[in-house]
Amino acid sequence: MSAPFGSVRGGLTRESATRLYELDGVDGRSAEGKRYRDLLDSLISEFGSHDPIRLRELAGLKYTQELTQAAAIKGDERAREDLVRLANLISRRESSLRATGRSSHDTTQSLAEYIASNRGEAVA
Repeated sequence: MSAPFGSVRGGLTRESATRLYELDGVDGRSAEGKRYRDLLDSLISEFGSHDPIRLRELAGLKYTQELTQAAAIKGDERAREDLVRLANLISRRESSLRATGRSSHDTTQSLAEYIASNRGEAVA
């Protein structure tokens, strides 16, 4: 499947960007393939493309969550339990990606650093 190269952020090459969107046994032109690609694009926009394996995993989890939500709405008791577990897992994965991205890209001062810089003091 061909990925919209212009929509991929970061240092991905055209080849690696294309591989990022490919899933074995999934036709990228299908509704499912397109939805997965949309989820992946959204995650790349939010977290960058520095960790494609974790982004693919998170996109798959979010897609599974959508399917599980539909099953829960139809009355599947097991889906309701699974939905809670998926939501917790997705939350942990997103927090981990945020922490990883922040540590390598965020140059924002902490509150203590900001106050100290305005007072002309050194931060301990």
